[in-house]
Amino acid sequence: MLSFQRPRVFEESAIDDPDPSDSIIEDRPVTYEIVKGGTAKGKDMLVESIGFAYTQKIARANSVTWWCSKRSNSHRCPAKVLQRGNDFRRGAIPHDHPADLGLLHKVKIARQVKDAATSDVYRPAKRLVEAAFHDNIKETDFCLPNPELIARRANRCRQTMRPPEPRGLDFSVEEDAIPDGFLLNVIRMDDARHIIMATQQQLRILQTAKRWYLDGTFKVLRKNTTRIQHRHSTNSSKNYTEKRESSPSRHASSERRSSRKYSGS
Repeated sequence: MLSFQRPRVFEESAIDDPDPSDSIIEDRPVTYEIVKGGTAKGKDMLVESIGFAYTQKIARANSVTWWCSKRSNSHRCPAKVLQRGNDFRRGAIPHDHPADLGLLHKVKIARQVKDAATSDVYRPAKRLVEAAFHDNIKETDFCLPNPELIARRANRCRQTMRPPEPRGLDFSVEEDAIPDGFLLNVIRMDDARHIIMATQQQLRILQTAKRWYLDGTFKVLRKNTTRIQHRHSTNSSKNYTEKRESSPSRHASSERRSSRKYSGS
């Protein structure tokens, strides 16, 4: 007679895994940093590491009350932070909007670019933004600000610091803003005006060059100047196997695109 023995079953206690979290910062300690001049009006801004920013509401002798900077014409986020010395405590009312995890980088970069733009009004805004990104951004950072937007804001804040753009032909050339020896002449031809610029080294290259080439740039100047003409030169022998070297040798700012003006400048 055959008999079957029921196998012994080993039961393991079920361990419930925690629900997955949709936050990547909940395990990090919350820190606060005051950015001097971080607001658009140049006032201090308190930035929370989890992506919220605050401006000062009330400043007392021993404490400062900060409230959320997120607001509109009809509503303001009610969240607040109380500061006593280096101690920051968030209020009981939470924020009513999502956090911006890259907010601290945005505030710092915007502040640095604005300071640099107002101190050097002629330096390209793109280079100022690149320098600020290099100083504040690491390879592991995310939620980065839009560099083009920061550059436009920098140009907007310093536009009144630059001299007005000329609206006619009777404008003076600011020779102090041009390197010594680079401005050669200002020529009037009929109803146009040409500004000739080159270094002495470039002129010597032109004198010894075997070929000259012309190149024009039409989109970088204002209304009254329609093109920048670049004259290039090459030095090469009749042996076409040798490498030809081309270099810009003279520059002219002109107001017309006619062939006569090209040959005249």
